[in-house]
Amino acid sequence: MNILSKIKRYQHIIATNIRYPKKISNLSGIYYATLRKPVKHCFPPFSLDIEPTIRCNLRCSSCQSPYLKREQKDMSFSFFKGILDQFDTLLEIKITGMGEPLLNKNFFEMVNYAKEKNISVFSFSNGKVIDKNIAQEIINSGLREITISVDGATSKTHNSIRVGSDLEQVLGAIEMLVADRGKLKYPIISVWFVGRKSNIHEISELLDICKKINIDYLTCQHDLTFWGKEQWKEKIKNDALSKDIKFTEEIIKDAQKKAAYLGVRYINFQKNKFYNKFGKECYWPWRSCFIATDGRVVPCCLIADPEVVSLGDLSKMSFKEVWNNEKYQDFRRSIKEHNIPPSCSDCYEEN
Repeated sequence: MNILSKIKRYQHIIATNIRYPKKISNLSGIYYATLRKPVKHCFPPFSLDIEPTIRCNLRCSSCQSPYLKREQKDMSFSFFKGILDQFDTLLEIKITGMGEPLLNKNFFEMVNYAKEKNISVFSFSNGKVIDKNIAQEIINSGLREITISVDGATSKTHNSIRVGSDLEQVLGAIEMLVADRGKLKYPIISVWFVGRKSNIHEISELLDICKKINIDYLTCQHDLTFWGKEQWKEKIKNDALSKDIKFTEEIIKDAQKKAAYLGVRYINFQKNKFYNKFGKECYWPWRSCFIATDGRVVPCCLIADPEVVSLGDLSKMSFKEVWNNEKYQDFRRSIKEHNIPPSCSDCYEEN
């Protein structure tokens, strides 16, 4: 997310929570803690990623979901409600994870409950189950933003990466969302493109499509994620754009120019690149976390698997107990002292 996007996002958050001084005070405390990085952290997160389901209807080539060893289950509404009821300082949540969120029958009930607590809600979808009825529910749900994954401008490319998907159907779903929203401001409707050697050549054509269907913006993620697992580094290395930085930079520069020409808002997303020096460390341990369907707490959404790192279990303890338990404090200490865990190395650069 670029600086302008962040400013607009937090302007909205503050404006909609001005009547809740405790939330704004907590946000200020978190940003102060992000700078100081205390191991024991007295401010609860202002943001959460909550995984509504681990089930998915696709088998995408760069996603760990088909290979996860966790039980294929959904988070119940009562468990979701129990998580939110522990907070009076949350500003936003993403109801998303390693499965397709819309497969959880309680998805819209979750969105509605969060909105009742004045929490901004974001979500992702692969678009496969979006028909006319679901599109209307999305528009009426109170979602702040819905992001649809598209990994190619041609059916051949997109469908080969997102196995089980149909590009024409997905684009049709996006067009329905845009049409049903009409002149309403929300939800923001965006597209997320994960670039790799096998599809980056289609980014220009995808910009044309985005212009035609009138989405709010396109994000291009130009590096693949290894999910904190060494075996995934080997699996994705041949298709990763990081193998040819110069070529990638040229493609991105051309895409930015074309987006400006077309008037399409374009965000160039790079996984957070932190550094092993003061002031450049990861901020997730002080601001947010990822909560898996079974209640286990994971440091962030780029790991998203409690089998790799689990800092506590909300089915057995309160969030307050997890947030400052020995595991979490040790994890914060390792980040603060630049003893970066192997599962976090993907987000760090050396200098």
